Amino acid sequence: MRWMVQVAVVLLSLAVPAGGSVLPGYVPQRLSTPVVSVADLRSLVETLALTGDETAASHAALTAYTDALQAGAASVRRDVASIQVDASPVAIDRLEEGRRAVEAARERVEALRAQGVFDGDPSALREAYAEAVEDARRELAEAERDAAAQDVWGDAFLKQAELLEAWFQVAEANHQGIRATLRGVAGEDRAAAFDAWWTSRQYKHMLKRGRLSGARLDPLAELAAAGVEVDPSAAHDFMAAHVARGLAREATLQALPTEAADAVAAGRPARWRRAAKRAIDAREAVRDHALAGARAMLAGVSEDESAAVWLRLKRAAFPGIWRRDHGTRTLKAATALPDLDPAQRGMVAALLEDHNARMEALRLEHLDAVLAEEGRRMVDQDVAQAARFFTEAPPPPGDYPGMQSSAADRQALVRDSLRRLQATLTETQWASLPGTRTQPVRD
Repeated sequence: MRWMVQVAVVLLSLAVPAGGSVLPGYVPQRLSTPVVSVADLRSLVETLALTGDETAASHAALTAYTDALQAGAASVRRDVASIQVDASPVAIDRLEEGRRAVEAARERVEALRAQGVFDGDPSALREAYAEAVEDARRELAEAERDAAAQDVWGDAFLKQAELLEAWFQVAEANHQGIRATLRGVAGEDRAAAFDAWWTSRQYKHMLKRGRLSGARLDPLAELAAAGVEVDPSAAHDFMAAHVARGLAREATLQALPTEAADAVAAGRPARWRRAAKRAIDAREAVRDHALAGARAMLAGVSEDESAAVWLRLKRAAFPGIWRRDHGTRTLKAATALPDLDPAQRGMVAALLEDHNARMEALRLEHLDAVLAEEGRRMVDQDVAQAARFFTEAPPPPGDYPGMQSSAADRQALVRDSLRRLQATLTETQWASLPGTRTQPVRD
């Protein structure tokens, strides 16, 4: 039959030496990520009203496709891991030892500073850093020069990048193969229905992945759960546009290992930063499109309902921001104390209400800070993690004033609420609450 098309299984296998390290941007578990899976068969059957033979053919194609990705990705992972970094083990050990020494020296001085040893005497603090940290840094610099002289990371990473580039081409061929096979099952009379199904499946699968906060938001599902009706054609247009941004994100992430290999081989950490920034920009494009799409689909809803649904969407997109804080947990526990007198019970309830209202305002401020600064913070983290592959020191991380200020404000609120709670309770009541046996500020 014309739609009984086999999905190609292509495996890569290159003979390379054993041992080594993996390059920045490489995520082994992502190599076998399918665009559709056998679990999607039920929805395909329901959408296209497949016959028994068509269902069996679709199942066979999906199984072959999944097996191809898993087997090919496993082969690539083995090959990438086997590429040898020929640096002297002594040089590598010395490099790592030097980095640990710098961090240990810095931690020792910071511990003394936190104890107040240098209060009122900033010159003593500078001298302590000079004696401890700078000495360790000089040792590290010498070790880095020795390791860099061997010039080994670049060659190993370029070989790894070549493997990954070849695999991504193979994987894309398999992705296109399964689509062609399933579309052949559908036939021309159901082609439009199949294309809509394919978009919806891509949309669902891309929502399972997202390193950036908010990138996994499904505004269509949240709006439906809130009782907001969305025009089907508007929903389809949103999904198609969202999938396009997801595919652009995937292409950017797949290019990361190659860009990292080029940057390491050239000894240019700034090049790696630019690549990491492009990846974060692609992630932010997905997140921002989800939020903007939700806003657009709320345009016809009343102002009061829109505000409530918008808050629901933000809670769904950034659940960690609305995670119950230590102050709320302790205050809730206090309301359940069996020996509160009526006056105490009223004061505790008022404290809880006041704390929650003030915390809600701070959470919204924190959300603004996350939207503005989380991406830049992730870029700094990626650059720092790859620093050991460069002889040139990467630029130091920036500040995140919004997130830092927000964290400080929320901690201050928790401390204030717990101090007021402690003043309301007896010592016995206070000691019976979880997390209050030492300091009320602990979380």
